[in-house]
Order: sequence, then C-alpha cells, then structure tokens
Amino acid sequence: MIIVRATQKLLNTQRIKPAIIDLQDAKITTLGQWYANTVSSSFKGKSFVVYVHYESLMTVITTGKTIKKTFPEFEKRLKKLLSRFSFPEAFISEQMAAFDNPIITKTNSRKMLGQMNGIIDQIIYRMYTYESFEEIDLEEEENILMHYLHGNGPANFFTPTNYWNNYLKGEDPIGNFDARSAETDLIKLKNDDTKLSRSENLYMENQLMKLQIEDILGGQIMNGNSSEIPAEIENIFLKNIIEFEKHAKASKQTTVFEVLGKPKFKPAESLTEKQLKSELNKANILLNKKYIQLDFLSNYSDLVKYKFITEELMKQETQSLNMPGMITHFIYEEFHPNHEFDIKNRLKHFIYNLLDPELEAGNFKYTCNQNFILNREPITLEQLDEKVKYFHLITNTDEVMDYRKKEITFNKDQTKARVIGQLELKKEGTKAKTKIPMNFNLVCTHDWWEIIGLDFEMLS
Repeated sequence: MIIVRATQKLLNTQRIKPAIIDLQDAKITTLGQWYANTVSSSFKGKSFVVYVHYESLMTVITTGKTIKKTFPEFEKRLKKLLSRFSFPEAFISEQMAAFDNPIITKTNSRKMLGQMNGIIDQIIYRMYTYESFEEIDLEEEENILMHYLHGNGPANFFTPTNYWNNYLKGEDPIGNFDARSAETDLIKLKNDDTKLSRSENLYMENQLMKLQIEDILGGQIMNGNSSEIPAEIENIFLKNIIEFEKHAKASKQTTVFEVLGKPKFKPAESLTEKQLKSELNKANILLNKKYIQLDFLSNYSDLVKYKFITEELMKQETQSLNMPGMITHFIYEEFHPNHEFDIKNRLKHFIYNLLDPELEAGNFKYTCNQNFILNREPITLEQLDEKVKYFHLITNTDEVMDYRKKEITFNKDQTKARVIGQLELKKEGTKAKTKIPMNFNLVCTHDWWEIIGLDFEMLS
C-alpha cells in the first residue's frame, strides 16, 4: 500500500477529499508513506509537486501542480533515483510493485511538515540560480537532497543516504551518522562519466567566459581562491561583466543633462523654502527614473543639494548605458571634499578600535600612518597595538562615555589638521566625570586623511 499525505494546499488544488485510513489494518511497504506539497518555481506559471518519504526524507521532485498528473512521473523518478543510488534490484522491484492505486489523505505530523518545509526552502533557493525553467536539472536537485543533513533531536543527525545504508545493514537508520563516504556503503551515487552535472557544466561555461573576458579586456583574470565561490554565483557575475562590456561598447559619452532629457529646473534663488523642498524631490525622482543615484555622505541644506544637482551634476559627463539594473552613481563629496566629515569618521574608527577589548592586531593600519608619533615619540603600529592591550588591562573601557572634539585647525592648503579634544569617563555610582586631553594630528594624502600623531597620556 502507498499512502500520500498531501498538504491542505495540494488537496485544495485538486479538490480531493482525503481518505480515512486505519493504519492498524494497513499493509504499508518500506517506501509506502510519503508527504507531498506543491511548490512554485521561480518561473511564471511553472510549479512542482515535491514528494518526501516519511521516514528517510528521501525527496522526489515532479513537474506539475496536482497529484493526479504528477504521480505517474513520481513513480518513474523514484525508480530512477533508487537505481542511481545503487539500491538492490530486489528491493526496488519489491517496493515499486506496491505503487498501484495510491491512497491520498491529509498530513498528520507537524514535525514532518517542518522537515518538509526545510527541504522545500532549499529547493526554492536553488531554483533562483537557474536562468530558465528548461535548464532545471531535477536529477541533480534530487541527488543533492539525498546528501542533505537533517536533525532528529539534539544529538541525532542523518542524511537520506546515511539512513538507507544503516537500514540495509540492519542497523538503526538514524543512528551512527558518519559524514564520510565509506567504501563499504551500499547506497551511493553511481558515477556517470557520460553526463556532466550542472555544477560541472557551469564550471566549463565559467572558464570559457573568463577567456572571453580576458580577450575583451586584455590581461588575465585573477582567480584567487575561486573554490570558495559557488559556480552559480560566479556564472551570474561573469555574465554581467560580458553584458556590461557589450553595452559599454555601444554607448556614447554624454551628460547627465542629456540622459535626463534636457529638463528645465527653476533657479534656486527664486524658490521659497517650501518650494525648494518640492523641487528637490522632483529632481531626485527624475534621477531615480534614469537609474542615477546621488549620495550625500554628510548633512547639507536643501539649497546646497538643489544647486549641486541643477548647476553642477547636469554638466557631468557620463555614458549612455541602456542596461537594465545598471546604476550610475555619484557622491557629492567627490566633487566637494568635506574634510571635517572625513576626519570625524577617521577619529570615530580609531576610538572604536581603542575601546575594543577584542581588537585584532593590525586594525590601526586603516586609520593611522606607518610613521606614527605617540606622545611626541615615534612608534610602530605594532607597538601601538601592544600599548592598547596594556590600556585595556588598566582601564575599564565601559566607563568611557564619549570623545568630545573641541577644536579643529587646518594648515593653509588643508593637507594637515590638528584636533583638540578630550575623552570623557564616568565611574559607576558617581556623577563626577573625568576628562582626559586627547589630541590628534592628521595628514591628507591622495584625498585620504590619516592619523600621524596622538597626544594621550593614558597610552604612555
């Protein structure tokens, strides 16, 4: 006897009235009880019915929306799955003989529904890595799920493959889990040298695309540790590069003003504060429609933003890339450097590292110059790391409230800066604050501010 326990959603799809079963009198075979649910693919109008074996969680995926239409395919796919994983022929024949006239009823285990939902989540996730419905390789998806790790309590884990190996050896099916593939295992995927898996096909396609990109751009693609990148993700990335290069070759140099369709903007001087806010909103909507993004990293008035868009950004040259999803990005501070904002962020990062009890060695290299002066004495950044470790031993960093900047001064060409401030500490249980002078010297090289000196007695 074969029992298919369908979810309410699947029963409603086919308007099936679930059968009433007396399990005490039912003669259910080893592969006799399955849970089924319908799953929408990532492609419009295409669905699957997923069958999950009650005990082993072995999964078969069929194309369609109803049990009536998918059950014959389920029977064929199950037989092929058992054969691919080297199940004994006698076992296959015995189990498949019971697949006539299945009994369809409702689910009766919340735990099983939870397990099935986890499997379906994996299926849906992987469906989004395919570019077309026709490309979906259901065999490979079923093979992957045969090795999917399931939990059966805090200490018991198993895969469908492991389950059946234990079962056929006469052992506890969900006991003695071993993630390694033993040579003595009966149930394992047969090697098919005539067929490449989807991952292998993607790998081959990715290598060809890399050669194509190298031919277009010249030079060699740096592979790094490509084994850490899933083939599906690398495939999408490489296709985007090729698509971008195609559009880039066909594009022409133009201005933001022309890309926007030569809009007319009202002069900023003629607008009231309320009108200025409205016109700025209209300008931003126009930019977004043409996939142009403008960011202001710091806070500025609506007047500054509007004048920049209408008087400067419109003249900015860009490429007329008509590519879906391609965003042209501008940052205000690249046109008008905000030194105080950059310095504030650099100090904020330094203070964060200073107060971090789990500071990793080398973190200060992102904010500090290699030629560093601490309390008027030159030290290396490695020595700075050691002094900070000692600072944590003698200081309760939880007592630090804030760093207050009191004054910032620049040299004439704004390539050097000095920040006068103080670190505020407050001991628990008291109202008194301790203020310790903390002054920084910074230098700007290639539009990047670095801390080159610090006066702070607690790091002496």
